[in-house]
Amino acid sequence: MQPPDVTPPTPARQCVVLSGGLGTRLGELGRSRPKHLVEVLGRPFAHRQLEWLATQGVTEGVECIGHLGDAIRAELGDGSPFGLSITYSDDGDATSRPGTGGALLLAHRRGLLHERFCVLYGDSWLRLDLRALWEAADGSGAPATMAVIDNRDGREPSNVTLSDDRLRYSKAPIVAGAGTDMTHIDYGISVLNRKLIAGLDDGTEAPRLDLADAMAAWSTRDLVAPFEAHLPYDEVGTPEGVARLEAALLAGGR
Repeated sequence: MQPPDVTPPTPARQCVVLSGGLGTRLGELGRSRPKHLVEVLGRPFAHRQLEWLATQGVTEGVECIGHLGDAIRAELGDGSPFGLSITYSDDGDATSRPGTGGALLLAHRRGLLHERFCVLYGDSWLRLDLRALWEAADGSGAPATMAVIDNRDGREPSNVTLSDDRLRYSKAPIVAGAGTDMTHIDYGISVLNRKLIAGLDDGTEAPRLDLADAMAAWSTRDLVAPFEAHLPYDEVGTPEGVARLEAALLAGGR
């Protein structure tokens, strides 16, 4: 007798959303609500971001919250309305801000991180195939894969140099054409292996780490592979960014 065909279960995919920032660039918009919840065409931005993650195969989210974090908990709940499940890692109050790297380390210490997960910022609106990024990360052999985009048009100062299947990342961006071989900019999302975060842990009770510093250090050790995105991203970290995204959505573009 032939055994019945068994479809293997779809692996759980996790995304950590860094949503603990103060939102100071939003001015009045950010005083009473976290930027993760700033309204875009009448809906909290987080709703749109989480729904997109669910369409891209993400099943579990970790929200690293801080500033006005209770509002994020109350608004997003367990994540089920958006098609995924959410857990929370609280960075603490403004006086104990751990930074983006520290937020990941706290989530790791709490046992919340999968062996492999993606991480993005709570104000980023991306236009890429996240499944393709995951596949590239699985096939690269590197413990980190960073999405990047060509920046030779000078949209913003560049911070990435590409070389074969690895990259160099600099926290200090350089204006394109200023005698630099930096041609790309990070796209705001990466796939990481948990062991990289574990390696940041020096036992400090209240860590203060920037993910950008860690990425720069990892890249010098050839631990970061690139994945090229081709469509521009938007951010809702400023009133101008909110207006640009709203215009794009009204025009019918993701």
